[in-house]
Amino acid sequence: MRKSIILASLFAMLTISSCDYLDVVPTEIPVLQDAFKDKPSAERFLLGGIYGYIPVESSIANNPAHLSTDQLDIPWRNDKSNFLAYHINLGTLDAASPYYDLMNLYKGSREAYLFLQNIDKVPGVEEDIRQRWKAEANYLIGYFHFCLFRQYGPIILSRGITEMDAPDNEIFAKRRPVDECVAFILEKINYAIANGLPDRIETPADYGRITTLIAQSMKARVLLYHASPLFNGNANYTDFANSDGEKLFPETFSNQKWEVAADAALAAINQAHATNIALYNCRTNSTLTFADPATLTRATNTTGITPVNNKFVNYNQLSAEKQREYDYRYSMVDPWNCELIWGFTNIEGNQTWQRHSMLRPYVFNGMSPTLKMVETYYTKNGLPIDEDPAFDYDNRYQLVAANQTGEVTTESTPKLHLDREPRFYASVAFDGSVYELRSSNIVCEVRKNKAYGKQTQDASSTGYLVKKGVHPKSDSKGNGQTKDIIKYPFPTIRLAELYLNYAEALNECEGSKRNVDIIISYLDKIRERSGVPGVRQAWAKAKHPITSFSKDELRKIIHTERNIELSYEGHRMWDVRRWQELKQEFNGPIYGWNVDGTTSESFYNTSTDNVATPKVVGEHNIPSEYYGLWPISTSELQKNSNLVQTKGW
Repeated sequence: MRKSIILASLFAMLTISSCDYLDVVPTEIPVLQDAFKDKPSAERFLLGGIYGYIPVESSIANNPAHLSTDQLDIPWRNDKSNFLAYHINLGTLDAASPYYDLMNLYKGSREAYLFLQNIDKVPGVEEDIRQRWKAEANYLIGYFHFCLFRQYGPIILSRGITEMDAPDNEIFAKRRPVDECVAFILEKINYAIANGLPDRIETPADYGRITTLIAQSMKARVLLYHASPLFNGNANYTDFANSDGEKLFPETFSNQKWEVAADAALAAINQAHATNIALYNCRTNSTLTFADPATLTRATNTTGITPVNNKFVNYNQLSAEKQREYDYRYSMVDPWNCELIWGFTNIEGNQTWQRHSMLRPYVFNGMSPTLKMVETYYTKNGLPIDEDPAFDYDNRYQLVAANQTGEVTTESTPKLHLDREPRFYASVAFDGSVYELRSSNIVCEVRKNKAYGKQTQDASSTGYLVKKGVHPKSDSKGNGQTKDIIKYPFPTIRLAELYLNYAEALNECEGSKRNVDIIISYLDKIRERSGVPGVRQAWAKAKHPITSFSKDELRKIIHTERNIELSYEGHRMWDVRRWQELKQEFNGPIYGWNVDGTTSESFYNTSTDNVATPKVVGEHNIPSEYYGLWPISTSELQKNSNLVQTKGW
């Protein structure tokens, strides 16, 4: 029997002795024979095997992008086993033992190539089904390589199964240049688009499987990354080369890459619209009901247990502001809604995001937005807080009587929390705010020894808690129980991202290709859904009005819009890296409030004139911009002398 192997480590095949290989053969052969004996077995191999290697997007333990960001802090910093990603921003990533090394994605590619080798031999598979399965396997190979590429930059490409007697340069392969990596990824995705993927999924059992729209949308994301400053004319890496001198990064900037990225994003948008994908609002789900905003619920004691709410209203009975809040919040958590393009279905059983964000009891009550992120959200007039003349920016920390019905219930709060845009109130809870949870409007009290404040380690580290990503009807009725948590597919891709991708790419284009009116129109679609005034309308009233909307001006607006709209969805960590803004954005102190305070005055650390003073609650340490790409582990370098270490490590 012909024996074969594949590149199954992070960057190169281990030097395997024949004994090592033979030790595996007796167990692999029966598995392969069984896997392709009939149609149901082959489908299980595809869905349970290859699809199973897709990274767990929803997990705060397995997806570094959730905690390695400036949007969020956590109280469990010393728990490195469960919150390893948090330590990336502390500057502890190293080559000796890199976090999240993604070795298994090469194994996923191996499974996909085995599938492609054997699927034509399986009896009883209709030709259209066989072609669809091949397309899915090819897409997943491309996607696995993209996940590797965005983390490491130049990577080894797994082009197929490498034979045991292959030349050393195939077994001990080298990293390939950026442009070649992207070309390979696109080759796989384009094959999938052209060869058998369905346009849409009609059967609920198949939700989450790849469609042409998913593939086209991922293609747009790949090209956006390829055009971005990290990979496009980055002077920091022009001398990064293989040992034979082969350059791994392009030496010159190419504006054409932005044009290609813009075209791909527009193609994905047009296809999405043609298949009835649209920005979500709650009117699209007539079954939704909402806790009556006039009815507030308070915890009966420090356990956080609240009385059951029995007063509900329908969407039309909500104020316009509350409708916009719910439209935005439900866009992420209403399962399989009209905005979702690719939902990650293999949700981890313990629901880490919701259980660590929800208010007590029986959950962890601790995902903590940073003060920096709180100040990033716009005012109700659609402007940054330092640009809105109607917002008292210089006195934003002044404690005042709360008078914003439906949002703030406490006697006093910083002006910072008043007159903000709906996405702020939909995403962030603060002391005395309303947290829509357990089908109730819960008064969120986060001062020490209050129901949701510091009692144990499970409490906010900044004085804020996350609402986004938590379903308003999720509940917890016992330790470790998740049956009452409303489960939803994590939004790997949704339509708002495509709009933002298109706006960003189009803005970076040159000449007539860069159309300001079109760019702003796509930003305004997103803003309008959440009740935020349009870009031109808002900036005409700014302290420093913008009318020309130059590339630099719009770039700043687009980056901020992306930070807000896609907050807590796993984009920010990668965005600041590809923008080459990692050290600028992530380095330095983390600010919040004094979570040991028991009164408003001590919680906000107020001065004699009742002005709050932010507290440093942590520190991020980004050693250099080279920290944006992961190192290869030293053990991999020792196994393969053809590998070169990532520059800066």
